[in-house]
Amino acid sequence: MLKLLALIPFLTYGEWFFRTYEHEAIYPFDGRHAMVTSAEVPGLVERRIAAADGVELILWQRPADPGRPTILYLPGNAGNLLGRAWRFRQLAQRGYGLVALNWRGQGGSGGRPDEAALSADGLLLYDLVADLRPVIYGESLGTAVAVKIAAARPARAVVLESPFTSIPDLARVQYPTEDLTRYITQIWDSAGQIGAVDEPLLILHGTADRLVPIAQGEAMFAAAGSADKAMLRVEGRDHAGLWTEAGQNTLYAFLDRF
Repeated sequence: MLKLLALIPFLTYGEWFFRTYEHEAIYPFDGRHAMVTSAEVPGLVERRIAAADGVELILWQRPADPGRPTILYLPGNAGNLLGRAWRFRQLAQRGYGLVALNWRGQGGSGGRPDEAALSADGLLLYDLVADLRPVIYGESLGTAVAVKIAAARPARAVVLESPFTSIPDLARVQYPTEDLTRYITQIWDSAGQIGAVDEPLLILHGTADRLVPIAQGEAMFAAAGSADKAMLRVEGRDHAGLWTEAGQNTLYAFLDRF
């Protein structure tokens, strides 16, 4: 979940301090090594890969059952992959393949996160499994990486959970009386790129999302270049908790098409 909280009190300390805090707000990852065995997902194993700049990244991978798609899962910024283990168990029970990345500074992966590095890491991960033609699944912060990948690479389909249009747009929503845009270095302009995404698209968004208003998800849906697209508005749900019975049924029906 994206966190742009408590920024205003620090602005008087200058732009340098703000930009330092900006990274902590957008990338509050849990850096502890998340053991894949603790996830208790059948067939799920840990792999280590080297990013283009030599940083070691940790990913989890599970092969798909025959006739099932592989999901390239790009998590949000809360915690690490172990916090998604129950989701991965649900996907494994249905036979879906999985490739999920711990971002830089998350779950034991090395390096320091920023927009350029995470974008490059996402493309590298895609290229490692391109022969599987994965379904790209982005969650919160991961939706921004998912959009960048889908705009540049072919995929079976794309799923965006709680997508936002850009970091400056989030700042305007959360701090409507303050102009923070001149300080922001991590832009993540998903709204400006999703027009290049033409794969089948599913968006999930909570109607009570106070962190990323559903209006941003609706704007992403409208701007998407996909002719085949759908959006599920999960009633009464905030930024998390979208895997309700209705949410899962919609997701699985979408995935099973591929």
